[in-house]
Amino acid sequence: MKVLLTTLNAKYIHKNLALRWLYVARDKRHETVLKEFTINDKLEKIVDSIVEINPDLIGFSCYIWNGQQTLKVAKKVKEKLKDVNIVLGGPEVSYQYEDYLTDDINGILLGEGEISFWKYVNQENQINGLVTHSYVNTNSLKTDIAYLETLDSPYLLDFDMNDMDKRYLYVETSRGCPYKCKYCMASLDNDIREFSLDYLFDLFDKLEKTKVNQIKFLDRTFNANKNRSLRIARRLIDFKDDVSFQFEIMADTLSNELIDLVCANEVKSKFRFEAGIQSFNKETLKAVSRYQNTEKMVSNLNKLVKNNTIVHADLIAGLPKEDLDSFKNTYQRLFQLKVDEMQVGILKLLKGTALEDEMDKYGIIADKKAPYQIISSDIFLNADVKKVELVALATDRLWNRNICRHTLWYLFENTAVIFDYMLILGEKINSLKKPYQRHHLFKVVYESIGDETGRLILLNEYYYLFKQRPVRIVENSFDKKLKAQILEVTIKQGLLTQNDIRYAYFDYGIFKGQKCYQMLIYNSDQKYPDRYFISLNFTYLGKEDLNERCYDCYWQ
Repeated sequence: MKVLLTTLNAKYIHKNLALRWLYVARDKRHETVLKEFTINDKLEKIVDSIVEINPDLIGFSCYIWNGQQTLKVAKKVKEKLKDVNIVLGGPEVSYQYEDYLTDDINGILLGEGEISFWKYVNQENQINGLVTHSYVNTNSLKTDIAYLETLDSPYLLDFDMNDMDKRYLYVETSRGCPYKCKYCMASLDNDIREFSLDYLFDLFDKLEKTKVNQIKFLDRTFNANKNRSLRIARRLIDFKDDVSFQFEIMADTLSNELIDLVCANEVKSKFRFEAGIQSFNKETLKAVSRYQNTEKMVSNLNKLVKNNTIVHADLIAGLPKEDLDSFKNTYQRLFQLKVDEMQVGILKLLKGTALEDEMDKYGIIADKKAPYQIISSDIFLNADVKKVELVALATDRLWNRNICRHTLWYLFENTAVIFDYMLILGEKINSLKKPYQRHHLFKVVYESIGDETGRLILLNEYYYLFKQRPVRIVENSFDKKLKAQILEVTIKQGLLTQNDIRYAYFDYGIFKGQKCYQMLIYNSDQKYPDRYFISLNFTYLGKEDLNERCYDCYWQ
C-alpha cells in the first residue's frame, strides 16, 4: 500500500513534527511518502500534487489554521481518486470529530497517532481512538515515550537535512501540561510524560553537527520541572552560538538558577522565552483556573528584560470577568514590562475546553468556524473586540517589529492610557492603502504625536532604518545656506570636508534632551550612515554611528 502523510502548514518555514513521528513509526511493508504544503498554496496545485503521488491512503494532520481547508482538499482529491482512503488526525479534529467526518473522510484518529495510525493502515479491528462512519471508539490514545525513543529520530531525517537552516526545527522534550487553564487545549492532558535526558542530550549532540539555526520547543511549559529544565538549559548554553532556542514558560515559576544562567550567557539571542500572561485581573485568572503569582512573574520578567533576554508575552482579551477598562489596565501593565514582543490576542473558544462548556455562563458568543474567536460576551462587546484588534495591529506593526519602539516608550511615559493612544494609531494604520511601507507607518505616528519632543525622537529613530536616503515623513525648510552652516561646524571639527555635502541629508533631531539639527552622511558601501548632531546655535554636539545603534545614550 502507498501511504501519504501530509498537512497544510501555516508557512513554509514551519515543519510538522507529528507527521515525522508517524513517518519514523511507519510499517515498512508499506511505501510511505511525507509531503507538506502550506495554507497559501493554491488548492488546485495541492490536489494535483497529491493525485500525482497516487496514494492508496492519505493521513492529514489537522490544526486550527488548516482544518476547513483540509476538507476542501480532501473533497477535490476524492473526486479524482475515488478509492483513496482519507483519515484525519490532530488537535483540530480530536474534540469535534462529528464536524469533520464528512462523506469524503473515511476515518478520524483521536489523540496521539504513532501507533493507532498504522493499525488503521493495516485494517486492524477494535482500534482505540478511531472514529469512522460505522465505528466509534473515543478512547483517545497517548503514546509511550519509551517506545518513541526506540524509533529513528524524527529530527534528523535525510529529506530534511538540506533545508535545516531554512526552517524551524520543532522539538519536544515532554508531552502534557500541568496546568488546567480553561481556555487552553493543553489543559486537557495533565499527564506529563518526559523524554529521557540521555535521549535529548544525544539528540542535541547530533543536531549541533547540522545546519539548524532555530529550534522551538513544543513543551507546553518548559520549566514545569525546575531541575530538569535547568539541566537542559545548561546543555544548550554550550550549544554553538549561531543557534537560537525558543521555550514556552510559566514566568512566575522560573527558578533563580535558570534566570541567572540565561542572564550570564553572553549571546543574548540564544534564548527566547514565550510567557503567557493573559491577564493581570485576579478575578479573571481565578475564573479560568490560571493560578500564577503575578508579582513574582513581573519580577522574573523584569530580570530577563533588563538583561536583554528576548521575551515574548501573550495577552488574551475577552476572558471572563475582564471588561474593556480592565483589559486596558492589563495592556498598560504589559507595556510597562518593555518585553520584545507583545501578542495581543482575542479569546478563542476552542473545542473541548472547559471554557466552551461555560460559554453560556459568561454570555459568550463565538464564531462557529476556526479560529473560533469570540464575537462578544456579557461584559465584552463586539465593539470592544474590534478596538482590541486595532490595538493589536498597532502593537504588532510598530512595537514588535521595532519600527519606532523608543518613540512608543516615550508616549507610554507621557500618556495616561497607552491603550487609547495605540487604538488611534491602529485605526490610522488600518486605513492605509495596502501595500504600505515603513515611511507610511512613521508618518502615521508623526501626525499622531502632539508634542515636539516626541516628534523629534521619532525623527531620530526613523533614520535608523535606512542605508540610503529615505522618503521624508515631514518636509523641512532647510535651504542651501543653512545646510552649509551645519556642515561647516563639522568641517571645523576636522570630521568632514566640503565634498561631503553631496552625501548629506538634513533634518531636525534631538540630542540629550535638546532640539538640534541632525546631519546624516550616506555612503555607497550599503552601510548605515554616520549622524552628526549640531545645536541650533551651530555648535558641535556629537557623532553617532548608526551601525552601532546607541539609541537613548545620545538622545535623552
